[in-house]
Amino acid sequence: VYIGSVFGIITLIGMLLLTLRRLSIKNVRRLSSFSDIFVNLVLLIILIMGCYSTLVTNAIQPEFDYRQTIAIWFRHLFMFSPNADLMLNVPWSFKLHILLGFTVFACWPFTRLVHVWSVPLSYMNRRYIV
Repeated sequence: VYIGSVFGIITLIGMLLLTLRRLSIKNVRRLSSFSDIFVNLVLLIILIMGCYSTLVTNAIQPEFDYRQTIAIWFRHLFMFSPNADLMLNVPWSFKLHILLGFTVFACWPFTRLVHVWSVPLSYMNRRYIV
């Protein structure tokens, strides 16, 4: 949890800088589509909720253990036998974090995130673009 929190905060800072750059620099904003900005903001909120869930919710509700609920629920979900009862007593911050994560996966095919599947093998040999 501690090491994950450190990397979560580092990622949050990077996403904040990326979002500020996309929204504040005129040329970058002009080249950004609605889906670019939407996914950027959703990813930012996911990171905020993840850090909040880990740092705040775990401190407020120390009796809650995600390994006994969310982890088992995900395992069942990946085996195509979801058990919704496992999510009944999960704090709202974790639920929102998961729901927003599913939202990014739903938006994936309709955004520039699809480029994660392309391998730029010819990038090093391409001509210089003026």
